[in-house]
Amino acid sequence: MFHATNGQATERRFWVVGGKYESMAFDRLVEGTECAFGPYASEDDAKSTWRSVTERTRSEATVRFTIAAEPPLAVPAQ
Repeated sequence: MFHATNGQATERRFWVVGGKYESMAFDRLVEGTECAFGPYASEDDAKSTWRSVTERTRSEATVRFTIAAEPPLAVPAQ
């Protein structure tokens, strides 16, 4: 996804991140369960993966995934 900032195009990448947490507070991941999928060029592509992953793990109460966006990267003007 491209955005214009001060006349420069910027590119954002998206990731699906998560894993199994120690408790329902979702403040600490269980070591070794961390997962990251991506990067994706669009938020829609990341949402598709997020839906798939969360559907597979929905019966596990302490597993959670979210979509994270990287800060925009400046793309040199051509």
